[in-house]
Amino acid sequence: MSDDSQEFVTEPVLEAHRVGWIRVGLISAMVGFSLPTFVAGVEVFQVTPNDRDEPTGHPSSQGLYPSQPLFRPRLSAPPG
Repeated sequence: MSDDSQEFVTEPVLEAHRVGWIRVGLISAMVGFSLPTFVAGVEVFQVTPNDRDEPTGHPSSQGLYPSQPLFRPRLSAPPG
């Protein structure tokens, strides 16, 4: 049997390659909180009306790249 086909390590892990328990716990808590929040957000997005073709007049309803700029750049220098 070659070394590449072994699924688990058969010798102790070096101290330099170990990870602290607090780091593992924080990552686990982060995934445990963010994944259900993301899934809930997707479910809410799917059940709410999401018509992006008809702008309502609010700048955020025009999408990421609105056809009209939200402001006009000043072409001349200010007086004074």
